[in-house]
Amino acid sequence: MRLARLVVPLLLGSFGSGCSLAFVTTAPPYEESLAQIEATGNIKCTRLPILPAVDAALAAGAGLESALVVALSDDGQTDAIATAAGLGIMTVLVASAIYGFSESATCRDQYAGLRAERDQFRATHPRR
Repeated sequence: MRLARLVVPLLLGSFGSGCSLAFVTTAPPYEESLAQIEATGNIKCTRLPILPAVDAALAAGAGLESALVVALSDDGQTDAIATAAGLGIMTVLVASAIYGFSESATCRDQYAGLRAERDQFRATHPRR
């Protein structure tokens, strides 16, 4: 049982250690984004907050696991190590989730703004 308390947070962290830090694509600079919108109607960045939501769920799991270790404590040394590992992993996952939510919101805002600018330009400058 003591070994399981140590292994669970480590496994949890290894499966989902910072999806957002690893896979969220930030919005390109304005000029590059404008060129991408004109060429493809899209910009290359992560708009959907799926990865940050995964990070947040895994962080909640790591926090819950640490709380359970403390609540079911029978061996102070192993439990302290498992709790510290769980809280460390939770911290990384929370930071990754915050980064991911922030970057995906920036991407959505930039995308919406550029689409609005393009549509306004097209409305005032019709093609001949």
